Amino acid sequence: MNFRKLLGLVFLLGCLLFNLAVAQSGIIVNLKIADNPWADSHLKDKLELNLSTISQVSIIRADANDNSDAGPLQTSHLDDLIEHGQRHNGRFLIDVFINRIDIEKRKASLLPGLISRYQVYGTAVGKIRIVDIKKARLVELIDLDCSLKAKDRWQFVDDNPNDGDLKVSADKKVILFDRLEEEIAEKIFKEVTKLSKGNHFGD
Repeated sequence: MNFRKLLGLVFLLGCLLFNLAVAQSGIIVNLKIADNPWADSHLKDKLELNLSTISQVSIIRADANDNSDAGPLQTSHLDDLIEHGQRHNGRFLIDVFINRIDIEKRKASLLPGLISRYQVYGTAVGKIRIVDIKKARLVELIDLDCSLKAKDRWQFVDDNPNDGDLKVSADKKVILFDRLEEEIAEKIFKEVTKLSKGNHFGD
């Protein structure tokens, strides 16, 4: 074997080892989110953008241009999540399952029959699982219950839940759920940051 071939072989081996190291610190985001009739979801993009700021971490797009996956893994069974992560050489898998997205009216009667307060919220409810693929175990199981206030209306005597001032316009609903997704992404980001500070990505 001549020197050039040997040098090329060393270079290829170095690239392989580098890619393997990156993959072993990689995070796979598996997002399953209920349909939102008021706004398109951009949660995955927001989450991946936040996670990309952690220096030890790379994002593995397991469902992009991959014939083995038409989209996110639909189950949240731990063994299936681990197998999915191992298939894509990830270090951690973040499974986000949001099963309810809604707009809610909440009432507080301060003086029954005289003074009422109605508030309108955008809400998202579900669970977050953080799976250590290398150690084949569940690291965190987090209940997700996020809400963001859109309207706040005091009423005197009327006590009318159908008050026109409580209606949220279509464009405000888009903004509301965009901000709500930012809160969800930030919540997940903080949980993953705890892992990175604990040196879990290197062990």
